[in-house]
Amino acid sequence: MKFNTDYKSKEYYDGIYATIDEQNASHKLFMEAVSLYVAKKRKEALELFIQSANLGHREAFLYIGIMYVMGIYLPKDIKTGLEYIKHSARQYSPYACVELTLLYDDGYTAISVDEARHFLELLSNFDESNEELGGLFVPYARKRLLEGFDKTPYQLAEEDVEQGNIDALFSLYTMYKNNDQNDIALNYLKLAYDNKQKDALLLVAKQMMKKSNADTGTINRLVRMAVKRGNGEAMMIMGQNAYDTAMKQAERAVGSQKIALQEKAVKSRLKWFLMAGGTDYKPVMKILADEFFDMATSDNNKDSYRKAYEWYLRGYRNGDKACLERLAYCCLNGIGT
Repeated sequence: MKFNTDYKSKEYYDGIYATIDEQNASHKLFMEAVSLYVAKKRKEALELFIQSANLGHREAFLYIGIMYVMGIYLPKDIKTGLEYIKHSARQYSPYACVELTLLYDDGYTAISVDEARHFLELLSNFDESNEELGGLFVPYARKRLLEGFDKTPYQLAEEDVEQGNIDALFSLYTMYKNNDQNDIALNYLKLAYDNKQKDALLLVAKQMMKKSNADTGTINRLVRMAVKRGNGEAMMIMGQNAYDTAMKQAERAVGSQKIALQEKAVKSRLKWFLMAGGTDYKPVMKILADEFFDMATSDNNKDSYRKAYEWYLRGYRNGDKACLERLAYCCLNGIGT
């Protein structure tokens, strides 16, 4: 793939040098690409991200980089992906600056400590009066700079393990896995699982689910153990299972019993999803917000609108960009505010 990677200054993106037509065209393509990406239409999204990037949209480079790093539709290529994310960060993308630091903290060794520090310093100098940056990115950057970079993420995790933090075992598994050091990663996964760490329990359960002769009893036991230890994703699985069970029962029922079972299914799922939201599990936040928004739309319930707004806001503050568009819609229409 070929991109126009000519460097553009911060002033360009502040609107001093870009023409209105160029800004509008690149932004329109980018927003269409994001919608397709969220809808999991990766191929179509990538095509529009490329077009947007060629018009100079800095966030388009970020998304392409993430797709490379994570192996989403594109072949996994950490080095190439980081080049695109760094290119986005050098063009003053706050999202890219944060993403690089998070990837550094996740143990991606292709990002040096100097680069991580540099992009945070860049971000910390953004204008705090900007509602988006001031409320989310700038405080994060300054806090992370204060924490310092004297030790690598690996060293910090090892110290946490020595202090008895079993979650650090899974963190080490993730970091080594991210860098394709699979043998070391599996050793840490085994240690985390043996210590009944919540994420390791669920990961093993999910791996078992893929087998044709899956032991459902063991899988359910591991999921329940993960729930007891506070794993939000496990709570979502329990909620979906409860919903599916009640809906299957409803298929065989009639009349008022059928309606009661359908209502039970919805309430059960919502209860479990709210529990997952309480653990700050990011993927559930937009689902909850959409659920409350749909409830409010059907009966014009102001309390449901308020809850929808709160979950969109919470999801956005936890880095879920998909919540931003819905949050803007709520604000523009006075919904839940």
